[in-house]
Amino acid sequence: MQSLLDIRRSETVPIIDISHLRRLTSTCTTEDDYKTLERILLLARKLEYFECEVFPPVTYHNLAQMLDLKSLTTLTTMCFAFVVEDEKQDPFSGLIEELEEMSHHKNNGLQELCLILTIEFDVKCRFIDREWKRLDDALGNRSAFPCLYSLTFIIIVKRHIRSRAQCEEDLKKFEDMKTRQLTQLSCRESREFRFEFSVEIDSVV
Repeated sequence: MQSLLDIRRSETVPIIDISHLRRLTSTCTTEDDYKTLERILLLARKLEYFECEVFPPVTYHNLAQMLDLKSLTTLTTMCFAFVVEDEKQDPFSGLIEELEEMSHHKNNGLQELCLILTIEFDVKCRFIDREWKRLDDALGNRSAFPCLYSLTFIIIVKRHIRSRAQCEEDLKKFEDMKTRQLTQLSCRESREFRFEFSVEIDSVV
């Protein structure tokens, strides 16, 4: 893809013009993928929908800078997916810091945000962690993302063999996390906050 971005019809006209791109979906499994995404985001200045999933060791570093200031005014819907493969890993792959920076742009037009967190087989995710509180502060603050009216937070936990009681224990942990760490989001009447939790298992005994 990077090579195609370098090809030009003339000195000033690229063979692929993505400056008017409205929708973009990306999956980044390597740093090279992320570098390609960076180039596309810097050129796409009229995005309205942006969806991205990263896999370790790729993170969302510098995403706020990659999104052109004009894109932040036109972007109305964003969806970010994360995969947790190690219990020491930042569960949000660096996105919280980027959301904090985006929120400083008063003209941002974000209306809908979806976060999908997948915890790989039998990996312990840090439920009580400052990153969860930072997420609550970044999105629950009334002055941040003033146009945001819909937030969907989906957590998928993968397990090998779990009893029904163990699955219910997982659910309780996440419900407790929501109550203790996502307090501002949970009580924001002006925003629709959907919290979904599921357990994917090989078999139930």
